[in-house]
Amino acid sequence: MGATVQVGQRQGTVEIWAGDERIAVHPRAQKPGRRFILPGQWAGLPKGEGRPRQEAVAVQVPVGEVERRSLDVYELAAVGGAR
Repeated sequence: MGATVQVGQRQGTVEIWAGDERIAVHPRAQKPGRRFILPGQWAGLPKGEGRPRQEAVAVQVPVGEVERRSLDVYELAAVGGAR
């Protein structure tokens, strides 16, 4: 609790690392706002004030639309043709 961790994704899963130790792996959410709580996730945390609510602390945030364009645009820019 209160430690800095690294979060990464790999082949449809999310991994959470504390230094060199992988402390959790779960499926990657496919819909925005979906949460995963692992069995025992709250084990060992103090009860009472200051304890997190019984819900996941990570939420998948939807990514905005990415503009798509032809590679020709970059070729024109490289030769000075785009203005």
